[in-house]
Amino acid sequence: RSIWHMTFLKFKSGSGRSGAALLLVGALAGVAIGGGVGVFAASESKTLAVCVNKKTGVTRWRMNANSRKCAASETTVSWDVASGMSGTKNSNIVQLPVPGEKGATGATGATGATGATGDAGAKGDIGAPGVNGTNAGSLLVAQAVCDSADIDTLANEVCEVGMIGPSGGHIFFVDEFGQHASFDYLETAPVGWGDGITVQTGEYTGTATMDPQLKWCSNTTTKLLDSWQKSTVGSGKTNTATADATCTSGAIQVAADYAGAGQSDWYLPSIEELDLMFENLYMSGIGNLIDNTYWSSTDITAIYALALDFTYSSKFSNTKSVTPRVRPVRGF
Repeated sequence: RSIWHMTFLKFKSGSGRSGAALLLVGALAGVAIGGGVGVFAASESKTLAVCVNKKTGVTRWRMNANSRKCAASETTVSWDVASGMSGTKNSNIVQLPVPGEKGATGATGATGATGATGDAGAKGDIGAPGVNGTNAGSLLVAQAVCDSADIDTLANEVCEVGMIGPSGGHIFFVDEFGQHASFDYLETAPVGWGDGITVQTGEYTGTATMDPQLKWCSNTTTKLLDSWQKSTVGSGKTNTATADATCTSGAIQVAADYAGAGQSDWYLPSIEELDLMFENLYMSGIGNLIDNTYWSSTDITAIYALALDFTYSSKFSNTKSVTPRVRPVRGF
């Protein structure tokens, strides 16, 4: 049976209008014309023609080029079957092209430019926790010099706040983070430290259970320290040494001269050191500190120095000529 190949041909009529003709070309066995009216073998020489409506492009068959002509509204399209679709001299004859062989594959083109960087990807999962490092040593140089409430009375325990220190007083500060190069602990003088000491007019000596009451310094009208930085933890010792060069009596001079437990490094605490004594000892009922005002070594003007009222937990400026309580401290 016949195999059909359909091709649309575009053409242009003399009037300038274009249309389309559907060409049915026989292949292998031949060409069927007009729905089986005739079949031409591929070896026969036949001229085929069709009439194409100029407006609609509707195509109808003519048996050959010599049959009746197309209507005035149609265009004639014809071809010679035997010559492989070669056309006649008629200007309307169209010769169908024969496809050529497939060409060789072209060379690979040059690599294109790198594209723009893409958006950042989604955040990855959190990794597993690392292994904890080993402790190469505590910032605090622990010293087995304190005595706790154990079965013996030896000072053979590592010091902690509230314990009895090596000089018989109580530990009120432990430098756990190594902030101070000159000491790891602060210790108060023991209760009774001022029992019977010599005092000046208007002052009161201490007893076995009471701290003495003293003026801040023999000089009560001169500013001896020059900065508010003298209020910090660790500054009391320097404050006392500086003011003691002027004072011949009073809290500054008596604290500097105290030599309890064979130690000569006692001093009047700064206001922040005094506050630690209040928080860590007085508030816990340790150290025999009484409901009263205590002197610090921090002065602020020629006639005022800072004191701490243990009764009301308040720091305030006190006239250097009045007589609050005094409790020396030391660092080690």
